[in-house]
Order: sequence, then structure tokens, then C-alpha cells
Amino acid sequence: MDIIFNKNNTGQEELKILLGFLDADLNFSNLQTDIELNTTDVVDFIGEDMYQKALDHYNSTDTDVKLDDIVKRIQLFIILKAYLDYAPNADLSHSNSGRKYTSDENEKIPWEWQLTNDEKANKSRCYKSLDRLILLLNKSDYPEWKDSDQYKKASGLFVKNTKEFNEVYNINNSHQLYFRLVPQLTVVQQMHIITIIGITKYDELKAVVKATDPISTPDTLLLLHIRSAIVHLALAKAYKLLPVEMFPEHLQYTENTSMKAKARAEVAQEITQIGLASIVSLTIEYAKQTATYTEIDQLQHLNEDQNYIHL
Repeated sequence: MDIIFNKNNTGQEELKILLGFLDADLNFSNLQTDIELNTTDVVDFIGEDMYQKALDHYNSTDTDVKLDDIVKRIQLFIILKAYLDYAPNADLSHSNSGRKYTSDENEKIPWEWQLTNDEKANKSRCYKSLDRLILLLNKSDYPEWKDSDQYKKASGLFVKNTKEFNEVYNINNSHQLYFRLVPQLTVVQQMHIITIIGITKYDELKAVVKATDPISTPDTLLLLHIRSAIVHLALAKAYKLLPVEMFPEHLQYTENTSMKAKARAEVAQEITQIGLASIVSLTIEYAKQTATYTEIDQLQHLNEDQNYIHL
């Protein structure tokens, strides 16, 4: 896969424009291998056809403001990931005598917390760029995006876009996070929801969601519980696996490693409990709608005029 950089040997200029904080002496050629490796990440995300469309535009002389912005976001995502991979190795010299920390006389070695903050800031910038890219693609009518596997998989879910996800749980409308959660959303939807409502009702509700007609009150109630269940259970699972920088700030922690791990586990458990409660609510609501649920009067043996209970 060709890279979307270095047209007419302008890679050095592109590097400085995209990452203005880098020193001018950092050569583009040093990052080229990492750029090639990280290009596959964005291709996996937006699909080969959409990437090729952006690449063709990059290599052309055509003017298109929307595609120009898409190309820029693709470049920024790739170059940030490439730099994050490159920087730790560049801090060391590698020779026959092993690895050594390299530093000029007039430079100071940064503290560990400074390196951590720098890495966190660059990761956050990287994911924001991907958010912007997906927002641009969602607003477009490019068939290369609408027909991509990623987009079609999301379209088949009960929570089919970032807006619907954000209505259940606030992820700051993060498009990149939503699409990273699509695999977990799919698994939860298929494993838990079909088991409760059956394949017939499942297919019926999927058709209802895709249609533009008003949704009936009973189906609205079912979808309310379904969406809450799959959002919370998928989010809890992903929260244990994905880098914390991908999540909104209220789900990030700055404690030491052991405290951070404990905090993440507690948050994941709390989110899981909400998801499981929604599963119970869905089960009860569907049973009511299909007349398989009988509500018991908890006060049936009590009489306010008597101080004893009939059993």
C-alpha cells in the first residue's frame, strides 16, 4: 500500500507542517518505515477503497476542499502514530556495546512524568484527528465509505452511529471510539439480545430501526433496554482492553499504575452492572409484551384493618 506522503519529495516539509513541535533536523526518511507500518491502521479503519480515493486525490493536481481535509486528517493520524512508535527508539543509541541514552551537552534528560505527559498529549491529538476524519466521512456521500465493511457493520446494529451511542452513554461524540466498539457491540447484540427476544423479534426490530416510520411504544421500550444493555456491556469490555486515551476525559485517570488499574477495574464493573440491569429490564418488558410475565401483587395478603397476614 502506497503512503500518502512525500509527493514530489516534499516529505520533510509535510512533516514540519503536520507536527510543528518537531525540530527541523528530524529527517522524514527516519519515520518512513513507521509511516508505512501505521498506514495499515487507517486502511483497516476506513477501508482500502476510501484510502485509495484519498491517495489518488493527494497525487493529483485537483482542488477539492473536502478531500484536502480528509487527506490532512489521514496524514496527521498516521504521522502521529509513526512518531509515537519511533521516538522511544530514537532516544537511545544502538551499538555493538548495547543501548545507551543519547544526549547533547546542552540538553537535559526529561523526567519520566514529562515523557508520559508528552506521549499522552500526542495520543490524544492522534485520536482527535481520527475523530475528525470519520466525522468528515460520515457527512460525505462517498460510496467508498458508505460501502466499507466498517460502515456497513455499524449500520446493522441497534446502536448504529455515534449519536445514538452518545444518547445512552456520553463518549463526547467520539467517532473513532464508537467504531472501535463496533465489534463488541456486535457480539453483545448477538449473544444477549437474540437469546432474550428470539430471532423473529430480533429481525423485526432491526427492520424497524432501519425504516423511517414512527416506532411504536412497545418497540420503543424494547429498544431503550436493548441499547442500554449493548452500549454498557460493550463499553465495559472495551474499557479493559483499549488504551485509556481513546476514552473521554471523565474515564481517564492519572494515578500511579496500580491505582489506575484498580480504578479502571472498578469503573468497568460499574458499567457492567448497568448493562446487566438493562438485560433484566429487557427480559421483564419482553415477557410483559408477550404475556409470559405475571406481575404479583406484593400486598395481596395484607389488610390495613388487620395486624396479621393470611398465608
